Amino acid sequence: MKLEAVILRGLRSAQAAANTVPVGSLYYVTDEFKTERSNGTTWQIVSDNTTIFNAGNTGTALTLDWVNGQKQRCTLTGNVTFTLSNPVDGGRYVIHIDTGAGAFTAAWPAAVLWPSGSSPVITVTAAKRDVVVLLYDSNSAKYYGVISQNY
Repeated sequence: MKLEAVILRGLRSAQAAANTVPVGSLYYVTDEFKTERSNGTTWQIVSDNTTIFNAGNTGTALTLDWVNGQKQRCTLTGNVTFTLSNPVDGGRYVIHIDTGAGAFTAAWPAAVLWPSGSSPVITVTAAKRDVVVLLYDSNSAKYYGVISQNY
């Protein structure tokens, strides 16, 4: 993770209000497990190593906002197009994709690169789980993805 200014430890309430911090200039560690940053208006969690955020059912489109956590779970309920938002440089993101009724497809943003240049085919068997791991590089504005399947 690229740190642009300073890391502080302790209670966030003792630190400057989020709207007094220049956008992206301060990362703040609240405890052993969470890192937050100011976007100039509010504090955003940029890593939470304790929970998996439930992003819900996919439908045909689902936005995974990394402010909600670096680990997220969703259930496929249709052929889905994923949108990914608010990555941080060096961010490692894990997506648990539950196959629901099975036989659905997933389309990924062009910013996600896969080995051999081909997007993976999601497991089509119902009630299975695929795990996608993404690494974000802000220099290229790309995610590098791998998948483990059929759990």
